[in-house]
Amino acid sequence: TGGWKDDETPWCASFVNWVMKRSGYGGNNSAWAPDWANYGRRISRPAYGAIVVFEGHVGFVVGKSGGRIQVLGGNQNNEVNISNYGTGTVIAYVMPSSYDIPPEAYNLTQGSGSNASIYNTQ
Repeated sequence: TGGWKDDETPWCASFVNWVMKRSGYGGNNSAWAPDWANYGRRISRPAYGAIVVFEGHVGFVVGKSGGRIQVLGGNQNNEVNISNYGTGTVIAYVMPSSYDIPPEAYNLTQGSGSNASIYNTQ
């Protein structure tokens, strides 16, 4: 998405753009997380693989932990990792318009905890 000033620039939306482009669905080319609320089509509840848009963050739903959802995202403690988030600031859950969501995607499994580091950017 460009526009990087330094290593303190928020990059969660850039990570989602990168993943969506690599998966063949295309991104939205915006570095602003809330812009993802207008991507594809909205769904009414979290599903595995859905893009979850918060007031100031965006990532992918990968599970649940108690009453929280687990999010694979970039710029989570300066890493790409899985972290637990409450749903109080969720703006939208979205999927690519052309993706048919299998019913079992709504059956989120309990994860093993937060901050499971996948890739450390430091």
